[in-house]
Amino acid sequence: LLIDHHELLKPTGFSESVVMDVSVSQHLHPHRAETHLWTGMISQAKGELDAAVRAYNDSARLAAPYDWQGSFRLWRLLRVMPGYETAAAREEKALRARWGDEQFSWYATDVDGAVIPSVRSQRGLIPNGGL
Repeated sequence: LLIDHHELLKPTGFSESVVMDVSVSQHLHPHRAETHLWTGMISQAKGELDAAVRAYNDSARLAAPYDWQGSFRLWRLLRVMPGYETAAAREEKALRARWGDEQFSWYATDVDGAVIPSVRSQRGLIPNGGL
């Protein structure tokens, strides 16, 4: 499965064999955050957003304290789903608490989207927004 894991990062690039591997892995290891993370990524790529939210929530719930991927992907998805503004704000607050404001801004920067400014840069404490 790890050989094909990078395929999950493509918007619709996962193969049927990866989907089957993830399904088997989740069945055998439902206690692992990673299997729920992968299921969420597949669901999101398929456009099954409610299923992706459930999977990312499960991943975040089961994750070790240092494993942020389920929470981060949950936040990113909730930001673009209508009606989930409050949940997205709650996830963002939790991520900022986990990382601190500056690191959150660094992680939240995306090549496909706008830079998420830090609170300090918004207050003018960092010249040019830290860029």
